[in-house]
Formats: sequence, structure tokens, C-alpha cells
Amino acid sequence: MDKVIYPIYRYYSINNLLLMKKLIYILLLLPCLSFGQDKIAGFNDNNIVSYGQDSTNFSGDINASGYILPSKYIHVTCYRSEAEIEFTITEAEVWHHLTNATNDLFNTCELHGFSMTNDTLSIDSLEARYVFNFHLNFLGVASKNYKCRMFNVTQNICVPIGAAQAGRGADVVSIDPWGYQHAHKGDKYVIQIQNADGTDNLTIKSLQWSVLFLYKE
Repeated sequence: MDKVIYPIYRYYSINNLLLMKKLIYILLLLPCLSFGQDKIAGFNDNNIVSYGQDSTNFSGDINASGYILPSKYIHVTCYRSEAEIEFTITEAEVWHHLTNATNDLFNTCELHGFSMTNDTLSIDSLEARYVFNFHLNFLGVASKNYKCRMFNVTQNICVPIGAAQAGRGADVVSIDPWGYQHAHKGDKYVIQIQNADGTDNLTIKSLQWSVLFLYKE
């Protein structure tokens, strides 16, 4: 007697076939699942990983052998586009807010997470540790000492620096104070100048103020 070969579908009921179709569908969807994240990380043509979520938290170290390319970074840089501004000293040994009559001495700014109003810098992003840097070229009076500092008017403290930032006049002098400080959202900062020896004015040749986000504490 010849052996009868039944088609494979004869061995499965309609319910089993539907179950198999669902299983195949799930298997096809596995690469697209985000496992609890809003969007899964993907690679572009340059093998750069990108995350589509609004917020991603990592509990361990992130090791990268290539470049880390954020689309946003908390920072600010401000400067004066015109040269030679006369700055008036009204009293000796008193800190003066570095500004002009129209309160727009820093008239060119790139702001990300900060705002600048009346030459006062505000932190609008988050509480964190920041790196502060200020560069000033000026011409003063010979034998007079001029000092400069970055001051947090909200907390009433200055940004700590490694050494006193001071320079004598007569020749063009460069002052480059920098330091880092824990700051809160809403803190306001100003640049302050002092003539330690009198009321002699100074002429500002160039200036630039930069702040960079270091890490969140």
C-alpha cells in the first residue's frame, strides 16, 4: 500500500495557524522595540549613535573611542564688538560693575542656558558646577593697580581663582581670571573692576566672558 503524505497544513488547526502568524509578527517587531525607552538608539551612516528621547539617564560609565557630538551644550560667550571703551572709576578701592552708560557693554553674545541683561549674566539652565573665564585688555595710568573679579551677586561671593588678578596701567595689560564654582539656577553674575590706588579711569581695549557647564552635582 502506498504511503499517504498529507500536506503540512493538515496537521495544524486554524487556531494554531493564527498563533504562528502572531509569533512571526512579534519576532519581526523585536528590532523595533525600545524596551521602556521612548525611542531606541540608532546608528547613522557614520556609525554615530543617536538618542531620540527627551531624557536619558545612565548609571554607569560611558566609554567612547570616537567623538561625542551633543546637539546642545550649556555655555555662553559674550564680548564687545567695538574697541576702546572708557571706563570710569568713581572711588578708590571699591568694586565697580563693569558696564557702560547704556548697560550693554557686552553687546554680542552666544547664549545657551544663560541670559544677559544690563551686563548681568543669569543662569537659566540648572544647578551645577561651571567654569568661568574672563579676558580683559586695558590701558590705565602708570603705577596704578587695577583688579578684576567675577562676582555672584545672588550668593554674594566671587568666583574663586588661583591668584590675585591685577595689573598696572601705562602699558596695555591683559587680565585673564578663571575658576570654577557651584552655581544655582537663577544665580546672577557680574564682572567687577577696582582701582586699588586711586580714581584714575582705564580704557578697555578688548574683553570677553565665557562660562561652560562642567558637570551636574
